[in-house]
Amino acid sequence: MKIVAHQNHRVYLLDIGDDRGQVLDLDQKKLFRPFNIHSILTYSPWDEYTDSQNILPDLLAQVTAEENPPPPKRRSEAEIQQWLREKGFRS
Repeated sequence: MKIVAHQNHRVYLLDIGDDRGQVLDLDQKKLFRPFNIHSILTYSPWDEYTDSQNILPDLLAQVTAEENPPPPKRRSEAEIQQWLREKGFRS
């Protein structure tokens, strides 16, 4: 893991390998879930990070990692049919 880009030294882009990156936002105090690094780079303007990588442990200590959401609950056939009836569809 290394810092590859930043925005005003408040938001950092971390390269975590395999074309994946994470955004570390000091203002929101969050480390966002991994995402395709190329998509992150095209989403907003970034400046290349050329300073020391030694600050990374301190930055990580200031944020909380965003949790993965729980998987969606699978609905039973009866629940699906009930929902369809409530929405006015005929089964």
